[in-house]
Amino acid sequence: MSAQFYYDGKNRQIARNINGVVRFNSWDGWDLLEEYSSSLNVVTGYLQGATGVIKSWSAANTLYYYQDKLGSTTHVANASGQLVESYHYGRREYALHDQRFFTHVDQRDAYRRVERDGPLDAVAGGHNSPGNRVQARDERFGS
Repeated sequence: MSAQFYYDGKNRQIARNINGVVRFNSWDGWDLLEEYSSSLNVVTGYLQGATGVIKSWSAANTLYYYQDKLGSTTHVANASGQLVESYHYGRREYALHDQRFFTHVDQRDAYRRVERDGPLDAVAGGHNSPGNRVQARDERFGS
């Protein structure tokens, strides 16, 4: 297997070559809009919602993406509503399971997720405070 990935100055993947199959990505800011083949035909289109991709379509299939309240994808279904993939997140937003054994990591909202999930003594060197927010330790005061 051979894989090459190309990124722009904003660290967005703009092209990839996997075993000779070349794809180019089209972006609107941080939102992925379309993937093109090397002949510049649209291969996959993406519909973005408030928290990320909510639909993708290609010649092969149409997929719908469902997010939790933090915007992390939890389920992917096909056009007939059948579950294709599912993700379960731990304290730091690492996907712990998905039906295709694909490793997915999403740390965008990890801080908020950890904050909501409870005791924070071991997280970021902080401690719980009223309202369950992390407060960093201040070594000057021994806290």
